[in-house]
Parts: sequence; structure tokens; C-alpha cells
Amino acid sequence: MYLLVGLGNPGLKYASTRHNAGFEFIEHFAGRHKVKFIQSPWQARQGEMIYRGKQVVLLTPETFMNLSGTAVQKVAEERSISAGQIIVVHDDLDLPVGRLKIIKNRGAGGHKGVASIIQHLNTNTFIRVRIGIGRPETDEPVEEFVLSTFSVDEEKALGAVFIDAEAAVSLIFEKGVEAAMNQFNSRKNLCSEEKE
Repeated sequence: MYLLVGLGNPGLKYASTRHNAGFEFIEHFAGRHKVKFIQSPWQARQGEMIYRGKQVVLLTPETFMNLSGTAVQKVAEERSISAGQIIVVHDDLDLPVGRLKIIKNRGAGGHKGVASIIQHLNTNTFIRVRIGIGRPETDEPVEEFVLSTFSVDEEKALGAVFIDAEAAVSLIFEKGVEAAMNQFNSRKNLCSEEKE
């Protein structure tokens, strides 16, 4: 069994913002596969499906970003899901819009949602799919930038990245995280002039 987690903040105020890229991916994924969500007792939305022969729990914590680890820990314990079977999808300032990167066994890199999960699981051995949101091109504070929305062109690139992210998750299920890293970590920026 796998736990597929998308990080973000709940409520209309934060919908479609850069910081909610993880939420947006889970909505994309669930919509394509007609997964219905229920309200989890752990302050999260939760759904289940069989995907590529694997039982998968989809989770979007609604505790706000900084407390994301609470729901992840509770669901992992309840369903006996090990850290290595947890895939966390989240926004990343260090990648441009149009890029994704798959990692595991790494620190939080300043992402407070990831830091919360590491703290609550007491390990960093879960898999992460980092979705690029870019950095501000002006002196706009990062805290404000991550709560801004994407441009029209960026939204198109994000849609393409979500398709890649789903394919990456599928490959993780079928052949393991290393195979997915080898195939997707070298992909070009889908928002650049070099896109194919």
C-alpha cells in the first residue's frame, strides 16, 4: 500500500496559489481517476484507489502547511504504511515552473510542510516529487510570492508537469523510485523555449 500526499493550505484564499501545487496535483490525479474524497478524522481529505495494481491512499492534509506531518503520521500508522511507501508532492522554489524532481533521503530544504512530515515520521526516507514554482524575479518577499497565483503560461506548463508527475508516480509503483529519478529528473523545463 502507498500513501500519496499533496501539500498545501486549505480554503479559497489559498486555492490555485504556488504553495498549493501539491494540492493541485492530487486534485488533478483524483479527477482523472474519479477518486472520491471523504473527510478524514485526522484533519485531512482522504481517498482510496487501486492504481497500477497497488492500493493507494490519497491525502491532502487540512492542518495548514506547517502541521502537515500530523495527518501523514496518523494515516501511515493507521494503515501500516512505511515511510518508503509514502510519496509527498509539494511546491519547490528552487525549481523553475515547468520542472519536477524526484528525491528521497533528503532534508526539508526550508519547506515547512516537508519539515513537519520529517518531524512526525522521525525519518526523511519518504519519496518526494518536487514541483517547480520558481522564485520571485523582483524583491517581492518569498512569503508573499508563494501565495501568489501562476500566470497563464505558467498554468499551461504546470498542467504538463502534472502529467509528468503522474507518469513518475506510476513508474515508482512499477519499477521503483530510482527508475523514476533516472527518467524524469533530467527533463527540460516545460515552460522554456526549449520545451519539446
